[in-house]
Amino acid sequence: MNHNFMYSSDKWKAKVANTITVNNAKPFLVRISWDDKTVIDKQGGSCGWLSD
Repeated sequence: MNHNFMYSSDKWKAKVANTITVNNAKPFLVRISWDDKTVIDKQGGSCGWLSD
């Protein structure tokens, strides 16, 4: 991932990554997705991630 030096943790992670890879760390993209169905019945009850 591309670092954002506004965050001190990103400075530390970039330093560690460059140390481990001998200054050859490369940016990468992380994509997270999932499928879920939320069901809401006529009485107002529901299940699925939207009901949490």
